[in-house]
This record gives sequence, structure tokens and C-alpha cells, in this order.
Amino acid sequence: MFVTPVTLTAMTLERYVAICLPLRHAELCSPRSTLHGILIIHSLSSLPCIVVLSIFFASASSASYTQFRRCSVEIFIIHTWQGHLRSAISQFYFLIMCMTIVFSYVKIMRAAKAASGEDKKSTWRGLRTAASLSTTDLK
Repeated sequence: MFVTPVTLTAMTLERYVAICLPLRHAELCSPRSTLHGILIIHSLSSLPCIVVLSIFFASASSASYTQFRRCSVEIFIIHTWQGHLRSAISQFYFLIMCMTIVFSYVKIMRAAKAASGEDKKSTWRGLRTAASLSTTDLK
């Protein structure tokens, strides 16, 4: 349930590193780091399932194990507070992922704006520096 959104968030962070920290991209995105990233993604994605299953096994009666029903998350939620806890975990994940994506997007847009030359003041400084260098070369 959480693997795809967490993977997309990790991909956003990878793009942030590639654009905003290009000199460190090769160091941070090595095969070993990628393997660690995949393990972190799957660990974070499995935490909510582990919580729901642990609570179910701790609070379910023995009759719950012998029922023949289609397996879904809803059969593991016995008490209403378990549903609220599951909802709170999902909302927490959503909040963290949204904040991460927005942070990355803002930083990438700032880097793109700086690289595009829309900042007239820095462009003017660059031109003045280039002009002063060319006049000193002529002397």
C-alpha cells in the first residue's frame, strides 16, 4: 500500500540531489546507496502492515483465526480504534511525503530559476565581471 508513494518520494529526493547537488550526485547515488535506499523504502512501507498485524495478533480471539473470509486489511481491524490508528499512520505518511516533495520541488525550481538567468541582478553582475576582465586583458 505504501511502497509506490514512498518510492516516488525517494525518486523526488534523487532528482533533488541530481539538480541541486550535482557534484555529490555520483557519491550519493552509488549502487550501494541505491541498495540501502531500496531497503529503507521497503522497511518504511512495511511498518504500517507490521503495526496492524501485531495489534491484531495481540487482541484477536481464537475464533478469528478459524473464519473463512477473503483476506483484506479490514478483517484485521477488530476495534474502531485500530481503524483510527491505521488512518492516523496513513495521514502521517502522507504529510511527510507531501512535505518532502514540496521541499524538493521548491529547491529544484529555485535552482532552475538561478540557472535560467532570470535573476537580472546576478546576470548584470556576471556581465560586469566579464567586461572588467576583458578590459584588464586589453591593458
